[in-house]
Amino acid sequence: MQFSTLEISGVIIAIATLCLDIQENVWARPLSIIGATMAIFVYYPAGLYATCMRKCAYIVLDTYGWYKWMYGGANNTPLPVSRTSAREMLILALSGLLVTGIVGKLLVLYTEPSLPYLDSLHMTFAVIAQGMIVNKKLESWMLWLSLNVMFIFMCYYKGLYLFSALHVFYIFLAVRGHRAWYRSYQASKAA
Repeated sequence: MQFSTLEISGVIIAIATLCLDIQENVWARPLSIIGATMAIFVYYPAGLYATCMRKCAYIVLDTYGWYKWMYGGANNTPLPVSRTSAREMLILALSGLLVTGIVGKLLVLYTEPSLPYLDSLHMTFAVIAQGMIVNKKLESWMLWLSLNVMFIFMCYYKGLYLFSALHVFYIFLAVRGHRAWYRSYQASKAA
């Protein structure tokens, strides 16, 4: 089992990004942009095209999020952690399922994908979760937890063992992130 320099660098950047996310450090956004760009060059040769699309969406979301984290709060202050309403969660879930079906079908019709519908499901809900991170929604961490479990198996199946191991580690970081953001949410609510 041999890992490329790109894979190793991508894993290091991904871990650093997530650690900065947990701390609500705005530098997570530009670092995520770099990591997403690098990851495209790992996932594309593996035939995970929806995952490549997801990384492109991250670049856009993180560019927006970089500004939002610094000035998205009241009176252009840093954005605080907030909650997602049940209605918003339902809309995100239904929209995500619809997009999953469309993207999966397009992948089947126009590419020779590996795991088209599973890749599409993960891509769609990971973009939703990243959008929630960018908007500092507490529930994003639990969505990430379940997506990481799914992606562990996808990466392992495709022989991307280092990325599979990374997502095992992400499970622990998602739990840590949820706890840290919950404390931040409680503190901002009390203030």
